[in-house]
Amino acid sequence: MGVKMMTCENFYRFLDLFVDGELSPEENAEMVGHLQTCDRCRALAEAEILLKQKIKDAFIAKKAPNSLRLQVQEVVSKEVSHFWRSKVFWGGAVAVGVSACALVLLFFLNIGDKSEDLSDLAVKNHEEVTGQEVFGDPQKITKFLETHAPFKFKIPFEPSASLNLVGAKVTNLGSKPAVFYFYDVHGKRLSVAQYPQKKPKPAAPRVFRKKQYLVATYDDNGLGHTVVGDMPESEVLNFLPARFEQE
Repeated sequence: MGVKMMTCENFYRFLDLFVDGELSPEENAEMVGHLQTCDRCRALAEAEILLKQKIKDAFIAKKAPNSLRLQVQEVVSKEVSHFWRSKVFWGGAVAVGVSACALVLLFFLNIGDKSEDLSDLAVKNHEEVTGQEVFGDPQKITKFLETHAPFKFKIPFEPSASLNLVGAKVTNLGSKPAVFYFYDVHGKRLSVAQYPQKKPKPAAPRVFRKKQYLVATYDDNGLGHTVVGDMPESEVLNFLPARFEQE
């Protein structure tokens, strides 16, 4: 670095190296000395450290809830508004730097949200039959869910001669609380993931293949449903609410 008097502009120039611990002991001492006398640069360093840690945590988690995005936006809003209010020329560069760092993080977080495919998670739960929290007849399952379900549930398919409700479990489908219902259909397993929908879409079921399974998604009475089974499409659609047959 080789400067006798550390300035705010020089501090910002070497901030990344400082935060990453890549400066020499002498250079690091200069930066620390400046931090002790400059509240603005100290706030900037703290914001830079926080944002880099958030990015690191997001990459580890592969996804992030809205609460994290709101935290980052709050930090960026406070820091950027502080620097833009400054009359010092280099404050503009700082604001741009913090904003750029935040944009990278928020872009990654948005990708993380999109990667949370509920159908993938439903298929995974369909395959992991262990860990069911209750087995038995519909009355026993309903009684269990009345105590443990985290939302107002509704048994998706009423049992019939060809469709037997045999179990259920309370879990999460990504970031959503969910109840999984397990049915037996002539010896084949059919699972239904049920979860609250903030904005249910009154549309016909969406049907597609995932791995070797048939998957159907639909909304009904404010609840989202993802059906997974290894059986013909016509057979699965036959179990859906009667109103869909008229659409």
